[in-house]
Amino acid sequence: MIWFALILATAAFVFRYLGRVPDIEKQAAFRSFSKLLAAAAALVTVFSFLTIVPAGHVGVPVIFGSVQNQSLTEGLNLINPFASVKEMTVRTETYTMSSVHNEGEVKGDDSIQSLSADGLMMPFDITVAYRVVGGDAP
Repeated sequence: MIWFALILATAAFVFRYLGRVPDIEKQAAFRSFSKLLAAAAALVTVFSFLTIVPAGHVGVPVIFGSVQNQSLTEGLNLINPFASVKEMTVRTETYTMSSVHNEGEVKGDDSIQSLSADGLMMPFDITVAYRVVGGDAP
């Protein structure tokens, strides 16, 4: 979003420069359009410092591929304008490992195999409940 603001600011300067024409009507039009572009660039710049993390999620800022150490809580947060925010859910989720072929996330038999006291292989269907701790997200 900050890149868009930079493009708008550059366009505002170009139109400001193009506004130096001898025709008074064109000069006024170029200057007013330049002011409009500058205002839009300022507005986009302000909004590029803000991000909203939805309820039940935590945000992890990533700047140029480098994960930052702090996490963003739910709601409105101030961020680096060059950062992109990756959202991670902090709600409890489940993962099912089952021998039934169409059950669970993996299609096929992903159950856990174990030996019984008699030496027979026994498949176990297991469901694991897990969640990400918000403060430990990054």
